[in-house]
Amino acid sequence: MSVSGDQAELHAGEPSACKVGLTPAERLLFAGVRAWARMRISGHRPHQAVAAALGRKVSSRTATLFIAWIQAVETGSRRPLALTCPDCGGVSTDAQRLIVACGAAPVDGALAYALLEPILRDPSLVIGLGVRLNRAMAAEGWPLPARCIEGESHTVH
Repeated sequence: MSVSGDQAELHAGEPSACKVGLTPAERLLFAGVRAWARMRISGHRPHQAVAAALGRKVSSRTATLFIAWIQAVETGSRRPLALTCPDCGGVSTDAQRLIVACGAAPVDGALAYALLEPILRDPSLVIGLGVRLNRAMAAEGWPLPARCIEGESHTVH
């Protein structure tokens, strides 16, 4: 994703530095999160630009659900979230927690809660919106996987 003025562009292929094996839907979600963060950091209001960029890939309804979800993440964060791994430049643990929790939310709310609790004060709203966002993305051909394999790490780093 790049930010040019007030425009946010989504590049579902990012990041290439870390081989975490993201699905196309996970890459799209991560691209939206990064676009949001980049615009916030640069002092721009990301709402319209990110919604418009996502709206070119998914419906405006799904883009609106993403905006609600990311706003809930932003307002509920315990601390500033890292999106890029400082070691490899790829997807950070915080970002992986968000993406995996969104994928798991419809089938394993307890796992989603456990993933989000270290980074959010109250993960409940983010989980509820994650369920809706997940379902909307799946209905449009962007299914998020439920990475709920017991005994395995749910994040790469």
